[in-house]
Amino acid sequence: MQDKPVVLMDEPFSALDAVTRYRLQDLACELLIDKTVVLITHDPLTRSDLHHARSTRRG
Repeated sequence: MQDKPVVLMDEPFSALDAVTRYRLQDLACELLIDKTVVLITHDPLTRSDLHHARSTRRG
């Protein structure tokens, strides 16, 4: 992963089993401290650990 101040993640964990997803989410949280992360996901559980989140919905 490159050391950039902004990271775009588009459905990064969607194709993983639950155990692997949990482990990689934890690792991402550690690696992305002090970064601005734009996370695109349809899974509300993926957003549950975010400190500051904005949601948009299209109906």
